[in-house]
Amino acid sequence: MTRTLVRDTLRDRLAPCPSVLAMWEAGSAAFGRVDDFSDLDIGLLSRTGTNVEVWAVGDTACEALGN
Repeated sequence: MTRTLVRDTLRDRLAPCPSVLAMWEAGSAAFGRVDDFSDLDIGLLSRTGTNVEVWAVGDTACEALGN
């Protein structure tokens, strides 16, 4: 499993969700310092009151990665 696979899976699942306003990658990627040991720092901006919905979509994406 790669950082790219995880990021792209999250993006593909979260992008169609109307409650998600933005998604970005922070941390080492934001500074161009990704290496083999870098974690994945994802930021999300969602509509007020939709955290449960957005987390459910993110959880589903993570479950798909585990299969």
